[in-house]
Amino acid sequence: MLKNITLILFSAIAIVSCKKDLVERYEKSPRVQLNKASKTSELKTNESFGWSTSKTIILNLQTEETSPTLIIGSNGEVLVKALLFANSKNEITLTVSSNSEQIKVLFNGKEFPISTSSNEISLKLS
Repeated sequence: MLKNITLILFSAIAIVSCKKDLVERYEKSPRVQLNKASKTSELKTNESFGWSTSKTIILNLQTEETSPTLIIGSNGEVLVKALLFANSKNEITLTVSSNSEQIKVLFNGKEFPISTSSNEISLKLS
């Protein structure tokens, strides 16, 4: 029992002394000067920086048979349920997260992965 109390006491002392060292290091570390902006228009960013959190993609899907179709996002959620008609223009406009890199089209039991790097995508499904 005495060994356990001694061990707890030494552990507590070690923890307290470690925290003190961290505080001293933090207080001695250099500070970064931040520019305060009251509006987003006052922020200085790289010209190529995109503020948008979403992007619009137009899918042009061609098929030779009529079939129900699912379009699934990169996180697995169903974005669109549609019935694609054979030999007709099937254009679908999607809005996805700007960091989304790929979506999937499930058509007639087959899976078609599609990169979202382009804003307009044409795909022939069979």
